[in-house]
Amino acid sequence: MRTFAIAAVCLSVLCLYGTSSAEKNQYVEIKAGFANVYEELDPTSPIIEQAKKGDIYELVFTGTSWYRVKVKDKQGWIEKRAGVLVDNPNRFPVTSVLLLIILIGGTAGAVFYYINKSKLSNA
Repeated sequence: MRTFAIAAVCLSVLCLYGTSSAEKNQYVEIKAGFANVYEELDPTSPIIEQAKKGDIYELVFTGTSWYRVKVKDKQGWIEKRAGVLVDNPNRFPVTSVLLLIILIGGTAGAVFYYINKSKLSNA
């Protein structure tokens, strides 16, 4: 039973390390109500798109007060105060949920085994 618990902990650490190091791209998530995505690094340049709260764009470059992001087939500029950098834009972390299910199942299996072993030794 201890071997199983140690293996489960090692698997957890490896899975968490793998998910955090696998993500290389960063994204900008819009936190303001809306934000203009400008064609050039100039607020008077044409607007490519008007982003709304919750929109996510792939980061190309980080400046002192602007983010350069991918917008459709173009690149544009968003003010930093309108968004925040995020590593993983996924709303549903599949790997974490799968790992949790494996750990709960393994723990339940170990408890079931221990209870049955105790019943057999007492009989």
